[in-house]
Amino acid sequence: MLYLILIQPTRDPPMSKNLKPFPAGQSGNPGGRPRLPEDAKQLARGYTRVAIETLATVMQSDEAPAAARVTAASTLLDRAWGKAPQHITTDNLGSMSDAELRAELAAAAAELRRYGVDGEGEGPSAGGGEPPTAH
Repeated sequence: MLYLILIQPTRDPPMSKNLKPFPAGQSGNPGGRPRLPEDAKQLARGYTRVAIETLATVMQSDEAPAAARVTAASTLLDRAWGKAPQHITTDNLGSMSDAELRAELAAAAAELRRYGVDGEGEGPSAGGGEPPTAH
């Protein structure tokens, strides 16, 4: 099910007049994300043992919420063994014509609809349902 929400336009804030888009090909942050200072890294690494023990305590606690226990267990496993690889498989779409690609897309959309998911990713399995109402 697709919902259309109309939003009344509002006045632009006064500061938006001063904003200008970046020229094509130019980054807004050419230096990238700032690095964490080495002394801060060393300080944080000093808490490694305590952090791991805390995660293990939460994971083993019967009083901790299930979500906290699962998160702690997952974090410990990720740190110990590395994150599980995410395998992505794709078909070679480069040799398909536009018509073949459209047919594949239509088939995929039909399959999603069959499972109750609309084109916007909403439906019973995606947590969709009644739209929120504004008061």
